[in-house]
Amino acid sequence: EHEGCVPHAGRLERLCNVEDRVIECARRGAVALVQAARRAVDRGQRILLPEDKPVQALERVLALDEAQELLGRDVLAVDMRLADRPTLRLSEGAVKEWRQIRSLVISARQ
Repeated sequence: EHEGCVPHAGRLERLCNVEDRVIECARRGAVALVQAARRAVDRGQRILLPEDKPVQALERVLALDEAQELLGRDVLAVDMRLADRPTLRLSEGAVKEWRQIRSLVISARQ
């Protein structure tokens, strides 16, 4: 009767575990998690998380936001799917500004 559910049982269990961890964080007063996620959504930013250990990846994004105000910058997306190499996608304006600064730094060194 429930044969079609068996292949998805592991994924469903992982999603429930993630939900449980988020609820646990919220219960411990992790209001920053909700605020940062809301701020990212309000600004149209995307946070891409890995299937394995998504809560830890989100906590890392929050730490970056707290330390560097990451989500307050011209960042379109934060991709945490590769744990050892987080990737940022910048807005077009931010990329232009970064290139200008980089060329000034290179010119100053010559």
